[in-house]
Amino acid sequence: MINVIALARQVKLENEKISDSGSQADIKCDFTAIEAAVRLKETTDCKVSAIIMGYEKTALSQARDAIAMGCDFARAICVRELDKLDAWGCARAFIQAVGDEKYDLIISGGFPVDADTVSIGLLTAAMAELPFVTGVDKISVSENFIVADRKTEGKIQRLKVALPCLVSALPHPEAPVYKTVSGINKAYSQEMAEEKLDFSWYENKTAVCAGLKLEARKRGSMLTAVSTEEAVTAMLERITTAHLL
Repeated sequence: MINVIALARQVKLENEKISDSGSQADIKCDFTAIEAAVRLKETTDCKVSAIIMGYEKTALSQARDAIAMGCDFARAICVRELDKLDAWGCARAFIQAVGDEKYDLIISGGFPVDADTVSIGLLTAAMAELPFVTGVDKISVSENFIVADRKTEGKIQRLKVALPCLVSALPHPEAPVYKTVSGINKAYSQEMAEEKLDFSWYENKTAVCAGLKLEARKRGSMLTAVSTEEAVTAMLERITTAHLL
C-alpha cells in the first residue's frame, strides 16, 4: 500500500466576502488533485489523504466533500491571512500542513492564486526535496516508482519516477469524480475539526505581473518531390513572409 496526499486550496471569488453561514458559493476550490488521487485508488492499493487549505467556515465542508468523493481522510487547514500568500507562501503552508504525515506520493492541481503557473506544486516539491513532474494526465504505480503520462505538445510523454515524489495533475472535465451516498455517510460520520495555521508574519516574495495568452502553433507544411534548390527557395520565402529574418 502507498500513501497519497492530495493538495487543494480555496480561493475567494473576486470582490466577494464569505457569508456568515460559510456559503461555498463565495469561494472556489480546485479538486483536480483529489480527483486524480481517487482515480489512482480505483486501480492501486493506496490510502488517500486530502489537505484543503482554506478559510474558516468553508474549509471543513470541502474537506468532507473530499471524503465523500473517495478520500480516506481529509484535513481542513485554515490559514490566517490566506489571501496575502503568494505561491511561495502557499508552498510553505502546505509543507507545514503535511508535517510528519507519512506519504509516498503527493499530488497537486491547479491553483488560481499562482495564475495556473503550477509554481505552487513546483515550490512545494523543491522545499520537500522531491522529484517533480508537471502536466500529468495519468498515474500508475509499480513497486517503488510511478509511471506518469505527461501531456506535451502533440504527444504523450511517459516518465518513470522514483517514490517519494510530487506530481501536478491535469483536470479531466469529461470524467469528473462525484460524491457518493456511502462517501457522504462516511464524511459525516468522522469527527473532524478545523486546524489553524498563522501566516500573518509572512511577507510576499513573488507576484504575477501579467498573463499572456499564446496563440496555438500552426502545423507545418511538408515539401515533397522538389529539388534541394527549390526547397531552400521555398523555405526562405516562408521565413521572409513570416518576418523571421
